[in-house]
Amino acid sequence: MNLRSILDNTKYTRLFALSALLFLALGGWFTLAGRTEQDRADSLNLENEEIKTFSALPERPSALPFLQELLRPVSGESLAASLETTGVKVNSISEEEGEEGPRGEIKKFRISGTADFPQMVQSFGIINSKNRWCAMDLRSLKRAGDVLAYEVEIRTFQSRGTYDQEKHRPHRSYGNREKPGSKNPL
Repeated sequence: MNLRSILDNTKYTRLFALSALLFLALGGWFTLAGRTEQDRADSLNLENEEIKTFSALPERPSALPFLQELLRPVSGESLAASLETTGVKVNSISEEEGEEGPRGEIKKFRISGTADFPQMVQSFGIINSKNRWCAMDLRSLKRAGDVLAYEVEIRTFQSRGTYDQEKHRPHRSYGNREKPGSKNPL
């Protein structure tokens, strides 16, 4: 058989056409799969470059001084003074044990006294503007003659601060990474 007789035969022509179509589809599929893997490899290389660039950047300054100023300690007297600027009369201040957390504690102050209604409303704004991270809840409000008797609970978050954190840290070192008296000098 010569080549011409094979090509003129319709049986073999269909076989060649189908096999050519199959090889063309396989080639396209392999090209598409190769491009997908190349895109994935390029994205991983880009991610590695971004990580290297980020690790070479200088460290950001600590936000701890700002947080210490933001979360400065609050006393019952300072809260009473803040309330009295609006004309509210403070009769008693009591401090309750708060919840202790890993970053600090939440203190609760109960303050009772007398005031007019506009003074009470204004005192909520004064507490929230002067003392950050405070929550003032009105516990009771009763009429006592021509004024209102009130009782409020003020919750404040108080950070332990860096000195207390370092002081109570169990793996604290003394400069030479050893506790004093741990080595025998003789």
